[in-house]
Amino acid sequence: MSILLLNPRKKRKPVSIIPYNSTTWAGWVKSLCTSDSTGMLITANGSAWADFYIPTNAKVNTSYGLLYNVVSTTITLGIGTMNGEAFVGGTIPNVVGNNKIVISSSATITTNRFGMGLMSQSEPSGNTIKINNIRLYELPVGTLIAWNFNNLLGDQLNSKYPF
Repeated sequence: MSILLLNPRKKRKPVSIIPYNSTTWAGWVKSLCTSDSTGMLITANGSAWADFYIPTNAKVNTSYGLLYNVVSTTITLGIGTMNGEAFVGGTIPNVVGNNKIVISSSATITTNRFGMGLMSQSEPSGNTIKINNIRLYELPVGTLIAWNFNNLLGDQLNSKYPF
């Protein structure tokens, strides 16, 4: 008989609630988007919503840290999280590089999924944004990860919580 002793000082790495294969993007539903190993490319057509989403296991009324990389962008009217999903919709940063934002899940979740997309159907046709390395972490009150998301920059968080 053997006994396994766990080191109580060993910290567990936080796990994103939206795990996916960044080469195939399997599981993501896309509208006016294409994907490959370099990222998800959203292309505006000037009259329709362009977005993508994936099922999650988000908890109600909970804070989450969203961390992602914008590879390139020509959009002018912004990107955001999708409303009517597990999360309250709103504008999120869209500058080239690593971006982070703290978002909240909805008080009631009927469709448990996370999505991102263009903020306006009127985004000029042909404008694009390419995003990759999307991570979404629960931020329990009083934890180091919650402190980090509220105080560190996207590049610092990317180093601490790599894709």
